[in-house]
Amino acid sequence: MDEEDIIEDIKNLDALLEGHFVFTSGRHGNAYVNKDLISTEPPLLADLAEESYEQIKDLVDQGQIQVVACAAVGAIPFAVLLARRCVVLFAYAEPFKGELSEGLGPVFAFYRGFDQVVRGKKVLVAEDIITTGGTVEAVKKAVEELGGEVVGISCIWLRGENTFTVPLEALVTKQFPSWSAQECLPCRNGIPISIEVGHGREFLQEFGENPANWPANRRK
Repeated sequence: MDEEDIIEDIKNLDALLEGHFVFTSGRHGNAYVNKDLISTEPPLLADLAEESYEQIKDLVDQGQIQVVACAAVGAIPFAVLLARRCVVLFAYAEPFKGELSEGLGPVFAFYRGFDQVVRGKKVLVAEDIITTGGTVEAVKKAVEELGGEVVGISCIWLRGENTFTVPLEALVTKQFPSWSAQECLPCRNGIPISIEVGHGREFLQEFGENPANWPANRRK
């Protein structure tokens, strides 16, 4: 499968949407990949895991990957299939359950015994869709706090820039425009925000449904 084949398969699932969306990072965009729909097609997901495996096969053959880890919950199906193909252990991290200072960004930790799986191991971080990379960085930090080493990152779709300090392999690298909430063009054009996917519902709960009250439209 090449990149265009994968994009076409995702389109055929009606998982590539156009509109106005709010991402996990808080940024806004006019296109959204509904990763949950991809997970409803295990044969396709297995094919994607196989393609990702081929990208990292040398690391697997060299024994450089002992665990495939991801963030809960969306990436779990893909990460499990990739771990199975690599014949290694699997673990997932969850949002940190303690108190945090404001402004730290996403913070994850390994619970439910997964900390023992990851501790001191060589880890591949798996993700389905990467936009800013904040979640992946949070999982990477959680691995490192347990004495583990992140040897690489595998993802289905890289939507943003590759700013990672470890090798990244992506099946699709096509990018779409995205904006901060303060600079969002769809917001300025009054385009309704989707609440069916992404984090639009939370955004509207905070700022209301009137576009005039959205950050991009406030007078400075």
